[in-house]
Amino acid sequence: MTRVANISLSRNVLLANQRNLGHTADLQKQLATGKRINQMSDDPISGRRALVFKVQRFELERYQENIAKTLTFQETTDSVFSRMGEVVDEAKGLALRGVNASEDAASRATMARSIDGLLDRMVDLGNTVHDGRFIFSGAAVLDKPFALNNDRSAVAYAGDLDDFQVSISQTTRVSVNLNGHSLFKSEVDVFATFARIRDALDDNDPEGVEELLDELDRVQNHISGKQGELGSRMQRVELTRTQIDNALVNLSELISNEEDADLAETISKLQVAETTLEAGLNAGARVLRPTLLDFI
Repeated sequence: MTRVANISLSRNVLLANQRNLGHTADLQKQLATGKRINQMSDDPISGRRALVFKVQRFELERYQENIAKTLTFQETTDSVFSRMGEVVDEAKGLALRGVNASEDAASRATMARSIDGLLDRMVDLGNTVHDGRFIFSGAAVLDKPFALNNDRSAVAYAGDLDDFQVSISQTTRVSVNLNGHSLFKSEVDVFATFARIRDALDDNDPEGVEELLDELDRVQNHISGKQGELGSRMQRVELTRTQIDNALVNLSELISNEEDADLAETISKLQVAETTLEAGLNAGARVLRPTLLDFI
């Protein structure tokens, strides 16, 4: 009977020490990782809540990446708009010189070659590429949008009429770019205006050049208006980025509340667990110490 009692006591001591050892190991892991939940079984309810928050965070981080790419794309576009404005300013300066009565046919022919060079620059700006995508080709971002014909009298548009759009939140899609047709060939034909000024200068026709000055002003105003439209889009994207940044901070706090360990509390619990484990091991050593009676 005594032998059976000793065996039962020994088994209980071993089981208790195993539990204490497991509890101590769990606390040591929490202290090492800083996490109260290292696997779902540690706290299924909090673990599930943390998982939901992590899925939401993953989705927001994906939108955050879209926003970052959208803004760099739009910043490139804004820079191109500014350079277009400079080209128009140069063209206007040449046109104003061309209407001056003191200029002769030879000087106007030289101005015509300069305007022709500005036409090339404007076409090149229209074909600007950002991150492997044409910024003015609409939704067809892989297609080169503009090509000057052989006699340099017109520029054809090969892009798409729809803008390239991306999702920046669960409910919001924005146009990343402006399609080149709406910018260069709708309300005013930017390229045709340059070509007509060039041809009027080549023809030594100051009156014809003067008639085109108003059209050049319309080109300038049109480009400025489109740049303003782009600025409004960028502000909207920036606002969404701020909202997502704030939401990510809140989600990180919620995840932390569910998962993270209170280090001071964990250290205190670990000290108690280690003391309990040590006491249990000492008690077990006494209980399990063999004597001659164990073999009788």
